[in-house]
Amino acid sequence: MHIDSSITAVSWIPAGSVTGLARVPFSLGLTRYDDPPPARIEDLDAAQVNGSIREVNRLKAWIEVRDERIVDAGYGGPGGFVGSTR
Repeated sequence: MHIDSSITAVSWIPAGSVTGLARVPFSLGLTRYDDPPPARIEDLDAAQVNGSIREVNRLKAWIEVRDERIVDAGYGGPGGFVGSTR
C-alpha cells in the first residue's frame, strides 16, 4: 500500500508584531506588515504572484507498506518560497 501525506506552512508578519530596532524598516516604509492569510489557500502559486502571502513551505512525504511494515519511504518538493508581499 502506498500512502502520501503533505502539509503546507504559511508565514506572515502581523501588524504591530515587530518591536525595537527591527521596527525601523516598517516605519520607513521599506517593508510592511501582512494581512492574515485566509484559512484555506486554494492556489499557492497565484497567492505568490499577487503577493498575498510572504513565505510558504510545502512538505510532502510517502511510505510504502507491505505486510504491516514500512518497506520504503521518501519525501519530495516542490519545497517552498520566500517572496515579497504587495
